[in-house]
Amino acid sequence: MCEQKFRLVLLETSGNQAYIFAANKLREIMGASQIVHEVGTKLVCESLDAVCPGRHNLYWREQEQCVEFKDGRLFEGDCQAEVMVAASGKALILVADNGGVKDDCLANKLIRAWSLRVCRYLPGVDATGVYSAARCWSEGGAVAAANLQAHQRFEQARLRRRGPLARFQRLPVTAACVSSGGPASGFFSETPGKSTAGQGEPAAQSDKKEPLFAGSRTTLTKRQRQRYNKTRERFNQLYGPDCRLFGNLLNHDTFDKMGADWLAVIHADGNGLGQVFLNFGTHVGKIKPALKGGALNRAYVDAYREFSRGLDECAQKAFKQALLVCKALDLVKRAGDDTWRFPIFPVVLGGDDLTVVMTGELALPFCAAFLKAFEGQVAGWQQELPEDDSAVEPDAIVQYICQKALGAPRLGICAGVAIIKPHFPFHVAHDLAEELLRSAKQVKAKALGKPCSALDFHILHDSSFTSLDDLRQRLRPAPGMLLHAKPYALGAGVVAGDGADDAVAQWLACHDWERFCCAAQALQTKLPDASGVYKPILPPSQAHAVVENIWAVDKHAESAFQYGTMKRYGDFADAWRAATGDDCLFFCECEENKTTRLTYFLDALEAKGFMGGNDE
Repeated sequence: MCEQKFRLVLLETSGNQAYIFAANKLREIMGASQIVHEVGTKLVCESLDAVCPGRHNLYWREQEQCVEFKDGRLFEGDCQAEVMVAASGKALILVADNGGVKDDCLANKLIRAWSLRVCRYLPGVDATGVYSAARCWSEGGAVAAANLQAHQRFEQARLRRRGPLARFQRLPVTAACVSSGGPASGFFSETPGKSTAGQGEPAAQSDKKEPLFAGSRTTLTKRQRQRYNKTRERFNQLYGPDCRLFGNLLNHDTFDKMGADWLAVIHADGNGLGQVFLNFGTHVGKIKPALKGGALNRAYVDAYREFSRGLDECAQKAFKQALLVCKALDLVKRAGDDTWRFPIFPVVLGGDDLTVVMTGELALPFCAAFLKAFEGQVAGWQQELPEDDSAVEPDAIVQYICQKALGAPRLGICAGVAIIKPHFPFHVAHDLAEELLRSAKQVKAKALGKPCSALDFHILHDSSFTSLDDLRQRLRPAPGMLLHAKPYALGAGVVAGDGADDAVAQWLACHDWERFCCAAQALQTKLPDASGVYKPILPPSQAHAVVENIWAVDKHAESAFQYGTMKRYGDFADAWRAATGDDCLFFCECEENKTTRLTYFLDALEAKGFMGGNDE
């Protein structure tokens, strides 16, 4: 008879992006980001303290707004709960099974304590908690099986329960919240100091001169100034001691101070992480092939925790490296207190996920730098993997698991970059960035499953068309012709060197980010003329003439470019030739017995002024 039984508890939120970006106010967005962070960290720690005080391995650091793992393993000493993962919006906890009835088991008590705290303090969050069946610790692979079962039960629980918005049918009829559109719980004042609305309380009845708005508890919770300040401090720690955020990026006055004209939203997500976790237990078994039973379960738990923490560290280091790239750009301001003021606000940063609100002028250089740095951090976790799987060190677990699951010691990551004017509705940038991210993820299929990073971007000058399908359809003037070459793959040469076939190598070469950057630089470069005045090596009038020929689908556009533009402007010809490898305006992409003509020119012209660096 097994004396050591456990259950795996999964606590997770759903619809995080919709919850965070339900409003256009940065204060609410950052408050929602902090809420999602606290659901999987602070509230988990408080719930564990309530059901098994002092007998778990998680500690909440209030000043740093993060969790810390203490010494403590399940079934060792008096430890009754061991946290495997505690991150923004998700937690995995191993708990001892006391053999009691359903309502009395420790797993059920933990979920109840956590759910009550979410409903009481963080209304509006779509949070679900489930636990696996009791399993014997001495059974090899039991934790991996419990993990799979818990995630299956999570999906079943989500299907059985309606989302937060569907639960409020407005019967009886209620006023709508001015921010979220949900049912309002009262009228509140936005003026600081005139009421306690900033603390989530209704305005005083006597305060009739102040403008009032209908607000829901969800909106008021997001707007709490204390939560917003915690979010700023949590992310400011990523910048370093001499770096800080530059004000409210959704306030037009901020853009006037910086001299910026564009707002950007970046969504980034790992490419293939689901495949990594699919056979995680199998890969762990290869590290310690001699382990059986409970020892194998212990290796799985430790590796899972180290892998999750390693991904978080890779993302944070990549973010810092991307900031260093931005320091060289003119829009990064040095304030009077000698600190760097970054117009970059990370809304979500953890694991393989990144959501950033920032000025548009820095978006493309920052995004490319982050993707390269993240892939480099994973690949550089340990310089060289040992030939013997059992000799893998814990610090190299991220690289090793990626090597076994994806065939290369790195993890690809894709991003969508939407750049709009600040006065456009903010949801336009958010929705477009999500569509661009899905477009960038097609690189996984193009690279035949090889880990590859890619980004897709669009600079929206007119809000008449905001759907990516509509925008891209206009760039297909004739069958077999595309007037763009997006998405662009980063590190295409590395992927091609992994043994990719000719078709994959050809696609990666056509969509190489470095080639595109060189093409954009050719249109952006300025050189001094005889009088010392810096002028573009390709005059704007000539660039517009090329664009007119492209849009007219003129059969002579190619010859006019080769024998007119390239012959007349030698400096531009040298730069364009270095970027594309020839004198052609279009290049051909062959796929599935179909040939498509593409060009970098419109993409490069669109990105002109957004690539960073000096024009001269």
